[in-house]
Parts: sequence; C-alpha cells; structure tokens
Amino acid sequence: MKQLKTLIAISLVSMVVSACGQASDSSEKSTEGRISDQVADATGGEARPASDATPCEVLSDELLARHFEVGGAEIKRTPSKYSPHPMCTATWPKPNAAELEAKAEEVRAENIQKRILGQDVEPVESPNNKVSLTLGKDRFGNRSDAVSSFDSAMRVLSEGMTIEVNGEKTKTPTYEYEPVTGVGEKAAWVPRLHQLSVATSSRIFHVSVNVSGGPDADMAKARELARDLAESL
Repeated sequence: MKQLKTLIAISLVSMVVSACGQASDSSEKSTEGRISDQVADATGGEARPASDATPCEVLSDELLARHFEVGGAEIKRTPSKYSPHPMCTATWPKPNAAELEAKAEEVRAENIQKRILGQDVEPVESPNNKVSLTLGKDRFGNRSDAVSSFDSAMRVLSEGMTIEVNGEKTKTPTYEYEPVTGVGEKAAWVPRLHQLSVATSSRIFHVSVNVSGGPDADMAKARELARDLAESL
C-alpha cells in the first residue's frame, strides 16, 4: 500500500476533478488539495522524484508527431497547477477546428434549453486534440512491488474509498476499467476518462487521449503512445 497514492491521487483526484469541470478554479484547487491529502494519508508513504524530466518535456513535438496527425499545427503544452503528480496536457487544433467551434456554440445554446426542460444534454466536441501525461513521482524497487501497487490501486479505483472533505465523510467516484495487454508490466484503460494507466517495472504513469475518431480510436492511440513511453521512461 505504500505506493498506492500514485495511482489513486491521479485517477480519483486530478483526472476526476478535471473531467467533471463543474467547479470554479478556486473551489477546484481547494477540493482537490483536500482530497489529495486524505488519499495520501490513507495510503501512506513518502514520494520520491522519479526523474528530472517533466511531462511537458516528454510530450515532445517529435513524440506527438510520431503518434498523431499534428501537421503544421502549433502544440500548446500546459502543466497542471493542481495535480499531486507531474502532469502536462498538450493541445493542438483539429483540421476542422473552426467548424467544430461554431457547432459547439449551437450545442451549448441548445443545451441551456434542454436543462430548463429537464432533458438530456448533448456532448460538445472540442475543436482541439488533447493528450495528457502524468508521471508518478514514486519509484518502485522491483516489478512485484509495482504490479502489486497497480492492482491495489485499480481495485480502489473501481470500488472507491471513503475520505473526509471539509469535515464530512464522502466516497470517491468509482470507474470501470478494462485490462490492456502488451503495454508495460500491466495496464488498464478507463473509458470514462479516456485514460490508460500503465505500470512498468519501476513506475506508474497515465496517458489520457482525446482526439478525433471516438473512444476506440483514443484507446488505440493511447496504447501506441504508452507502449513507446514504457520503453523510454
């Protein structure tokens, strides 16, 4: 359990908060910070830097161009201010970005009316491709420790855990995951987060992919990218 906070903090804190996207920046920071502290306290252990390389440095132009259709688009990299582990999100516009932006405005307007009427709202497709990488701060001494911690973290991810936030006990969100073979020592895809979590013999990292093509295409791209990262990190 010593290294368990590596995956839980990312999956149940950083990714969940950003995926929900309903809170303001100030409330997001406060809530995430408190949950992160509770998860760390519950799982124990002290983090040690795994590498001097930052996620933004790892997500280089060369790496992204090798796995995605970037073309001549400018890639913007944004490190997370709130993630308890080093995290970076790379974005670049889709070829039909202008069209998607116009469509998004229409959908947002329609969704306002649907909310008033109590109807289900339509998803809004982003005009940008997005790839995120989170590097666990901890190093594992051997493969057994890494895989054991990964398995425990996946169990907590699917079952949730009770934590205390603002003096009240609450249960973290739960997410289903799918085992993925052929990547690192062990890997799992979390469909709702478009996230692939990977355990190597010495660390855990997470890749989130949201590009054109739908969930299946995102998983395939995340797997290719993660396989590359597992060999180089």
